[in-house]
Amino acid sequence: MIVAVSTVKDTRQRLERWVGRNLANGVDHLVVFVDDADPEVLDWLASTSHVTPVDSLLWWGDRRPAGLNVRQRINANAVRAIGTVVPGVDWVLHLDSDEVAVIDRAQLDALPDSVGAVRLAPCEAVSQRDWPNGDVTAFKRLLSEPELSLLFSLGGIDKATNNEYFHGHVGGKVAMRPVDRLWIGTHHVVDAQREKQPTFDAPWLRLLHYESHTGDEFIRKWTNLATSGPPVRTRGARSDLAAAVRGLVELDLPPDDRRELMLTLFDRHVRDDLDLLSRMGVLLHLDPDSGTHRPLESSTVPSALESMVGELAGVDKSCFEPGGDVERARKLLAPAPRRFLQRRG
Repeated sequence: MIVAVSTVKDTRQRLERWVGRNLANGVDHLVVFVDDADPEVLDWLASTSHVTPVDSLLWWGDRRPAGLNVRQRINANAVRAIGTVVPGVDWVLHLDSDEVAVIDRAQLDALPDSVGAVRLAPCEAVSQRDWPNGDVTAFKRLLSEPELSLLFSLGGIDKATNNEYFHGHVGGKVAMRPVDRLWIGTHHVVDAQREKQPTFDAPWLRLLHYESHTGDEFIRKWTNLATSGPPVRTRGARSDLAAAVRGLVELDLPPDDRRELMLTLFDRHVRDDLDLLSRMGVLLHLDPDSGTHRPLESSTVPSALESMVGELAGVDKSCFEPGGDVERARKLLAPAPRRFLQRRG
């Protein structure tokens, strides 16, 4: 069973599509930490099959870390640690609420046990002011050096690098078999010294990333990032854009004026030249709504996840940070009902 973990701050309508797409494209169960504890979102998630919702107010108590990245890492690795003792959790994957995992399960299930982690290569949604019905039909893949040089020479990007071409990350995401002494990082599996560990790559492992794919999504996501605690670590031009958005959010402006300025930032720094990319023939046409995966059923995994997440509510969870205290993490999990437990590496 593949269990995906996410820390979200989003609307019910958007999360309905996100949950459905992930469950249809390879994920079996989602553990969703609702970062703003939105009651409507929590109620809907609780009524949805193959989902374990977590109320962030109960989860953190008075120990909520200020940084979003810290909360994400702790949440992901708490579930990874739970997966080490719950039979049936074969893989754990961290996703954001603008990401869809597309996995060929037959190929994944055929991998030998010696493969401990796999990488989902990023496919980024082409950014436009609007997409008809909100349905993106074109995605960017990572380009080769000759392709980047051509796109740069045609004026499509300012530097001939994939970091310039993509607006979001280029690292993709990793799924790992849950073990004690390796951790899920933001884009890598790491050891106790936070050294990156090898991953298996294949064309049938993809991550659809809806990074600011419309003007409205750009406003929603970047406003959330600017108001979710200390600045999230970003790279180069993305860091400059994050600082600009934070400055704009802090200005005392009428909402309509702020929106127009945000859209100006989107047009200048994010919107892609769809026509040019189409003429170059470098786009992928993918439909996440055509997935046919049926999530695996389990009589024990959902209840085990719910029970063990409940055991961790309100306690200090810093031991789940990459490189954290493994023995303390084990002790925190020890009170779980014995029928759920097994121990893996």
